[in-house]
Amino acid sequence: MLSQVLVTALSMESMRGTDKHDWPTLYDGFGKLTLGYLFKAVKFHKNVPLSESLLLNLTEVKKVRNRIVHGFFRPSDSPLSEAMRLTDATRELQLAASLFRNSVPELERVVDEALDQLGVTRAEVEAKISKRSAEMNGQGSVD
Repeated sequence: MLSQVLVTALSMESMRGTDKHDWPTLYDGFGKLTLGYLFKAVKFHKNVPLSESLLLNLTEVKKVRNRIVHGFFRPSDSPLSEAMRLTDATRELQLAASLFRNSVPELERVVDEALDQLGVTRAEVEAKISKRSAEMNGQGSVD
């Protein structure tokens, strides 16, 4: 979700003030970036509407995410017991969940502003998501 919000915000900012409205190309281009590069791009585009506190929180989210994702399959030669490693991993996941929860309100605001600029309502998006989800679960056909 975090990556998608940043991709949407960067795409919207890149379209602002131009006659060129090539949303799919922008979105696909930013969509290929890693989370780290998305953060760099957000910092480069100073007009992306993210507060400093959110950027700091997202930086922490990225650090925790990287520890979880990149460290998950790495063998550990730590003398800690399996139970202690599991406790540490649980704490790390709780921290990540807390950081993500704290980011949600402002990220939702960014998404709502982007949708508003596109002339799309949240209800329309939710309806499309529900339809696509049902189609993917075999309850209908994909258009």
